[in-house]
Amino acid sequence: GARSGMAHLLRCVRGGADNGQLTRPLTLVWDGPLATANGGSIAVINKAVTDTLREQGHHVFHGIPSVAKVTTNGGTPDVHVTHLWPGTSAHSVPNTDPGAWIIVQPWEHGPLPPEWARTWAHPKFRLLITPSAYSERLFLDAYPELAGKTCVIPNGVNTSVFSPDGEKAPGRDDLWRCLFVGGAIWRKGVDRLYEAWRLAFPPEEGIHAVLVLKTQGRNTFYQGQSIDPPVDLIRPANVYPTISLIDRDMDATELAGIYRKVDCVVSPFRYEGFGMGMLEGMASGKPLVYSGHAPAIEFVAEGAGIAVPSVNHEVDVMSLARALRWMFENREAGVEMGRVGRVAAENYSWSRVAKLYSDRIKSIVASE
Repeated sequence: GARSGMAHLLRCVRGGADNGQLTRPLTLVWDGPLATANGGSIAVINKAVTDTLREQGHHVFHGIPSVAKVTTNGGTPDVHVTHLWPGTSAHSVPNTDPGAWIIVQPWEHGPLPPEWARTWAHPKFRLLITPSAYSERLFLDAYPELAGKTCVIPNGVNTSVFSPDGEKAPGRDDLWRCLFVGGAIWRKGVDRLYEAWRLAFPPEEGIHAVLVLKTQGRNTFYQGQSIDPPVDLIRPANVYPTISLIDRDMDATELAGIYRKVDCVVSPFRYEGFGMGMLEGMASGKPLVYSGHAPAIEFVAEGAGIAVPSVNHEVDVMSLARALRWMFENREAGVEMGRVGRVAAENYSWSRVAKLYSDRIKSIVASE
């Protein structure tokens, strides 16, 4: 079955007072980006969760906290939620007078900022929500004072948009395609992917295979970090195998069409706080080739793809190459893996994820 992390979610929801004490809708101020066109995952999550909470009857206000206070008719919101790109402003104290302060924050790798300890000591701080048990452990190891104040709620996926059914991106039908989605950066293992691609599909073999790189944040949040493909792997038009680079912004509907067009999704990451591209690939009914370590092993279903062995968060390049070649040569088996992944992804609809947020927040408000 799916390693869905549901045990963590149940622990999270049960982690406060009985939310049955609170039957009214919540009033929330939600601070964080919403513009999703550039593919930033934090904006995608903020928009999806807040839109869904509204659909479920809660009152959610966005934007500058002082403006939000006016839009709540001068009342005090139950909770101020902060979900920003990690940085100096990520934990700025709300300007409103929140009943409670909740921070949503992933972490992937590296030392956590010592100054964030001031956040956890703030008298209004109540909870850190993070999308994986792996990320939660990084926080608890760095800040022991967070014990009892953390909660794992996974990211979700729009299972209507990211679906096997719908329009495919245009392109030739006689090519096998493998898709990488995300920043073309060291943390996501794209350098290992280039090495493995060369081994799996040597240029001289002329195999009709394409590695599609849908990069994100090249000129924004990952500026200066991108690792370009080796020039000899990008071949002239109609010469294969090749690498196709897509680095423009697109909305979710267009991205979903790319997922439908490809045959598999690859994510050889070193470090992730979650891994939205893997979940989108599963929802789109595509088999995965992914790093066999956390956090992917928390939510990728057994049988939904090939977990590539890794040591100290480094995938084995030869094993990655073999997995890619196996997917190329065993397409019917890949289709079945995609079916398994789609069923598992339905557990991560935004309606389910938003309900986890509201249940946990209600338990905090009830205990204030």
